[in-house]
Amino acid sequence: MPLSLGHSPWLLALAAAVAGALTWWAYRPSATPSLAPRRRALLGGLRFSALALVLFLLFEPVWRQVREEKTPPSVAVLLDESESLRVTAAGSTGASPDSAASPRPAVRQAVRGVKGDALDGARLRVFGFSGRLRRLPRPSRRALDSLRFDGPRTNLSAALREAREQLRGENLRAVVLVSDGQYNTGRNPLYQAARSPVPIHTVVVGDTTRRRDVEVRRTEANDLAYTGTQVPVRLSLQADGFAGEPVQVSLWDGGERLARRQITLAEGSATQDVTLTFAPQRAGLKRLTASVARLDGEATYRNNTRAVSLRVLEQKRQVLVLGAAPSPGVSAVRRLLSNDPATEVTARVSRGEGQFYGGSLPGSLAESFDVAVLVGFPGTAATSDDARRVARAVEDGLPALFLVHPQTDLRALRRHFADALPAVPEQIRTSTVQATFAPTAAGRRHPVFEGVGPGARENASSGSATAPWTRFPPLRRPQTRWRLAPDARTLATSRVRSVRTGDPLLVTRRRAGERSGMLLATGTWRWANLPRALSGAASRWPRLLSNLVQWTSAAENDRPVRVEPARPTFAGDEAVRLTGQVYDSALEPVEDASIKVALTGGSSSGERPGPPNRSANGADKRYTLQMQSLGTGRYALEAPALPPGRYEYEATATKNGQTLGTDRGAFAVGRSRREFRRPRANADLMRQIAGT
Repeated sequence: MPLSLGHSPWLLALAAAVAGALTWWAYRPSATPSLAPRRRALLGGLRFSALALVLFLLFEPVWRQVREEKTPPSVAVLLDESESLRVTAAGSTGASPDSAASPRPAVRQAVRGVKGDALDGARLRVFGFSGRLRRLPRPSRRALDSLRFDGPRTNLSAALREAREQLRGENLRAVVLVSDGQYNTGRNPLYQAARSPVPIHTVVVGDTTRRRDVEVRRTEANDLAYTGTQVPVRLSLQADGFAGEPVQVSLWDGGERLARRQITLAEGSATQDVTLTFAPQRAGLKRLTASVARLDGEATYRNNTRAVSLRVLEQKRQVLVLGAAPSPGVSAVRRLLSNDPATEVTARVSRGEGQFYGGSLPGSLAESFDVAVLVGFPGTAATSDDARRVARAVEDGLPALFLVHPQTDLRALRRHFADALPAVPEQIRTSTVQATFAPTAAGRRHPVFEGVGPGARENASSGSATAPWTRFPPLRRPQTRWRLAPDARTLATSRVRSVRTGDPLLVTRRRAGERSGMLLATGTWRWANLPRALSGAASRWPRLLSNLVQWTSAAENDRPVRVEPARPTFAGDEAVRLTGQVYDSALEPVEDASIKVALTGGSSSGERPGPPNRSANGADKRYTLQMQSLGTGRYALEAPALPPGRYEYEATATKNGQTLGTDRGAFAVGRSRREFRRPRANADLMRQIAGT
């Protein structure tokens, strides 16, 4: 019976009889008030019905209805279609490396073995996977023909997880994984297999024996190089089965061989480093290719080359460091600037009577140097002729960064450099006071604070970036009164005993295309020699000093839109990231602008971001992408992985229907080689997946 009660039905019947009796007694014939028989019957029936319903519910009735439905079991078949099968499966069939032979016959044979008595009556759900999972028809010739075997990465863990998610509503009873076991993206698949609620059966495709192969594992070069100088490019080779054989390693720029070297391959499978050097003759973005010659019997030739990119500049930045006297401050500045590979430092320190430690003062200062860093110069040991000579060079366009020093002759500084200084000393005092460096809100938005510690430019409206500077050793600020130039900007002020005084510490100025900066305190050499407790902040002052020199020496850049790639070359399987900045006519950051980036380049095939439009040459394509605002005039764009090639971009910024400006640039995308690092099937991993 589908209906059941929580107590005996006889007890319910007795309770109903009692309720009926009570109802009759309540509505029996009475003299006053007199009711008609029909009304008395209606009221009595309602009373009895209500009591009976309450009694019925108190006895906890349950109505059971059982329905049987048979759902056939489902089995998920995951077919690996990554590029590595072109190598591992080719080895099992005896095909030559990188031949046109397809791994499809080996996969078809593996799928044919899956279909047996154990799967009779089961619904097969077939998927192809490399980096992501995609649904295929039932195992048939058409389904296998749709396998592409061009995935640039293999994520076994994601394939196992996504298969269960897509078949959540079905009676999934097992998973069959058909792969060579070579994964190079995502978590270890053993973790995913251990949490699988259904058994996982594995089928190994490909040759499991160790195969002979030579691979360029890694290429390294400095991001920046300079014309006319030797640039080293380091290659890491790994060879299996070719010990003692000679091979030629080359460096190419398109069809031009830049360098080559004959080496003998080492024994075993350890990496072998080779360095090739070349001297670039033209500035610009260089996308080079390092290659090792092909040897007979290699598993694949696709890992014999690897791209490397670098940006070639005309020459190094020439920096003149002029010191007032030998001191730790001068030594620290010279050492920090010399650590920058893009900087060549010439140091001179006054020793009196027109002489300098390090040699005489170079001639034609404005033409020989890009920037002058005056560490206390002019000091008490400097002659008026030397001070006037340096001042004339600054007036002729030599950018200057002034760092106040205990030996600085402030009167000589005011007399010779007043027109070039961001701040001029008015009331000169020799006494000093301890002060803490406190960046201003405008300073945190300035380019000189770019990358100066975490959070330095994140919140321009709060003092969150000031707190880390309080842990630094205090500076000594002269109690001299300074008069700021009308076009000067205060980037940092002083704190004395935790009280912000408003007195300037770091000041910059831009006038008529010329730039200058000034630090009105001494003792920064202590910031370059921090104790171990402050090792995490040790890069703040070197980065700030480098930014000051770079900003001061940079040619005046009035471009309102500035878009740059995160690196000169991106790997073929990683996202392409561009960063941008937008400024108004006063070079203040512009927020909420719309920046559209038009990408042109690459080959004519493959998947691309955005709607493709064939260019005039019939090969390159053009896409339009949108940058996202990060606040404070900064923008970013992260596009999906692009096919290998050289790309050019044009960024256009608009706001309220008006065009703010454009910027152009270029970057390169190299081929992904991760699928060809291990040219054999990993049967051990596949057995472990099936055994968990």
